Amino acid sequence: MKGIIKIDYPQIITLFNRKGNIIYKGDVYPSIYLVNATYIDANCSIIDIKLNFIKEFIDRLPKREKNVDLKFKDLRIKKDFNTNNFSISVKKKVIKYNPNFLKRYNMSFYDFMFVIGHELGHKLYYTEKYCDYIAFIYAIFNHIDPRFIKLNFLKNEERHKNFNNLLNFYEKNMNEIYSNL
Repeated sequence: MKGIIKIDYPQIITLFNRKGNIIYKGDVYPSIYLVNATYIDANCSIIDIKLNFIKEFIDRLPKREKNVDLKFKDLRIKKDFNTNNFSISVKKKVIKYNPNFLKRYNMSFYDFMFVIGHELGHKLYYTEKYCDYIAFIYAIFNHIDPRFIKLNFLKNEERHKNFNNLLNFYEKNMNEIYSNL
């Protein structure tokens, strides 16, 4: 089941994949959760919310600048101390990152995932701004609230402004959804 669930009280939940393997077991607190599981063992209510604003956002993306057929499952992510920060090699199907870059900017998991999404965006676009859009979508589809992403390692003020605009768009729409529950 892919969807949004509402948890009314603290509890331990278990999420299972199609093969019946546990993909998450742990504490949850009263809140709204976006889940991707076949079966959920929990006291929760399923909320039918259409995230149409995500589709609208995707439809606004410009036409691809590149046409690379590369699937995420084919990629390897590896440490490389010779890389400046992050890079993707589409031909070699690898994303490289320098651990020193992560330490220097005290990058969080959320920032790291955003950058991975950004590098994946380079299989479609050359333009950095569009790759940031792809990273934003990547974060949402991987159940990461983009409000946790700080981007303190970015030096380009224009990219910060674009990201803040995306955040405002996301917050406005999500606040509207939450207020209707």
